Amino acid sequence: MNSIATWLYGGLWAMLGVVFCSVAYYIFGFLVKYREIRRLRTLPTIFLELTPPAHTQKSPLATQQLFSLLHELSVARGWNDRLWHRRTVFSLEVLSTREEGIRYIVEVPLTDRRMFEQHITAYLPEVKVKAVPNYLSQESDDSRVIEFRQTGHVAYPLQRQTALNQHDPISYITNAMTQLEAGELIALQLVLAPADPYKLSVMTGAVRNNNDLAEQLNRYNFSLLRLLPYTLEFLIVRPLLFIVELLFFERKPSSHETAAPAHRHTDAERELISAIHTKAIQAAFHVNVRLLVKVHDARAAEQRIKVLRTSLASYGASRYQSLQPRLNWPQ
Repeated sequence: MNSIATWLYGGLWAMLGVVFCSVAYYIFGFLVKYREIRRLRTLPTIFLELTPPAHTQKSPLATQQLFSLLHELSVARGWNDRLWHRRTVFSLEVLSTREEGIRYIVEVPLTDRRMFEQHITAYLPEVKVKAVPNYLSQESDDSRVIEFRQTGHVAYPLQRQTALNQHDPISYITNAMTQLEAGELIALQLVLAPADPYKLSVMTGAVRNNNDLAEQLNRYNFSLLRLLPYTLEFLIVRPLLFIVELLFFERKPSSHETAAPAHRHTDAERELISAIHTKAIQAAFHVNVRLLVKVHDARAAEQRIKVLRTSLASYGASRYQSLQPRLNWPQ
């Protein structure tokens, strides 16, 4: 009886140790992220306006190579930056005003300006690059910010745009940003940072192990409320059940137990696996999609937002992935 009590006592302390280490890990991660957010808010940046030529025949592959170079620029860091999870963040923006029309703006760290300009001019030698003032410096009470999120797991890709000579999806967005009044402004912002390598490993793991892809990925598509019971089960319930089974039960393997058969993929799953594999081997970014609308008339602002939301629907990929609004608050 004393030995059982000793086992239970030791198991309880081990479980508490696991819980303490897990909580300490999450607190440390939160503090690191908070420190990084403060650093990014005070980081000197510069706004560059890109004026592309009237006609260009760059292929999607060439654009992919450009973003691969930008990704390498983001991840080429020292050990101190890797320890504190410091990232290089870019902001690609489409800006529309009545006075200056549609403009393409890039916000980059001041220290990376020269290297960024070299990559852009190598990709498109005819492009014109010039520094411009920060158009966000003037605050306004009638501004609205809408942030978009992906509805599915990060492994699921958005619609791949390959036939750009037949269909230009950005034209739907830019057309919805025209015909503004004086003093009004609409901006679409894509804030880029290198993606988390752990999420990329989840992408390839399900494919490599021949698992049920949808079930495997949905398991990692947690909201905060979904994550809490799974965390409690993993840290408390499972260790306790393991200790009880170890002390009071003796499990004998059954003779008729066999290994589970490998999951057979359907044609639709094979197509999805190919799309996920293509995304996983590319340079991956964590992207925040934001829409800034500064329109004086509230009803007109709602109509603009509705049209821009539908314009982003062309990037959705069937039922697996699409872009939907996350937040909507007054600026």
